Amino acid sequence: MTRRNPNLAIRIWIAVGLLAFVALPWYAIQDTAWYQVLPQILGGPDTASAVVQALVHGRKWLLIGLAGLVIAVSGLSCPPGKQQATWLMAGGLVGIVGLVASGFLIGAHGWSSPLLAGWLGPLKGGQPGIGVGAFLALLSLVVVTAFGFARHGYFKGDAFVAAAVLVCAAMLLLFIAYPVSKALFGAFLAEDGRFSMLALASRIGNERTWGLACLAGGVRC
Repeated sequence: MTRRNPNLAIRIWIAVGLLAFVALPWYAIQDTAWYQVLPQILGGPDTASAVVQALVHGRKWLLIGLAGLVIAVSGLSCPPGKQQATWLMAGGLVGIVGLVASGFLIGAHGWSSPLLAGWLGPLKGGQPGIGVGAFLALLSLVVVTAFGFARHGYFKGDAFVAAAVLVCAAMLLLFIAYPVSKALFGAFLAEDGRFSMLALASRIGNERTWGLACLAGGVRC
C-alpha cells in the first residue's frame, strides 16, 4: 500500500496560488463575469493576470505575493517539521502582508494618502478592487500559513483545523472587524476629514440620539 505524500495538500494550495497569479484576472471585472475575460489575461490593465500587471502595466507591488509563494515552495525541499514550518509561515506571511498592505495603501487613483505621495512620489496608476485572482491568491497564502502553524505543532498538528481556523479568522477580520472599526473611526472625523474629539461629542450628544421632544408633543424622540 502506497503511503500518501505528506506535502500533497501544501503542493496543491501553492499550485492554486501560482495559478491565480499567472492564469486568472487579478482585479474585479466590471459589467461582465471573470471567466468571460480569461482569453484577455495577457491583455490590458483591466483584465490581465497579476504577473502581466506587474511586468507590463507597472504594478510591481503584486510581485510581493508571488515572492511569498516562492518562499513557501522552498519549504517543500525540507522534511515535514519545524524547518519546513518556518518556510511556509514566512512565505505565507510575506505574501499576505505585502498584498494586504498594498491594497490599503494604493487606491484607484494612486497612493491612498497624500503623505505617501509626497514621500514616494506619484504612481503612474492605481488599482481597482480585488478579483478572483487576488482572492484565490490570498486564500492560498492563508492556507499555506496555516499549514506552517500545523507543522510547528499548533492545533495539535492538524493542518485541516489550522486552515479552517485561520480562514475563518481572516473572513471575520475582513467582513466584520474591519468595516465596524472603520465606521467607528469615522465618528472621530470632522467634516473636513480631520481627527476631532469634538466631532465625536457632537454626534453622541445630538438631539436625534437623546432628544425627548416626543414626550412634549414633538415629532420624534
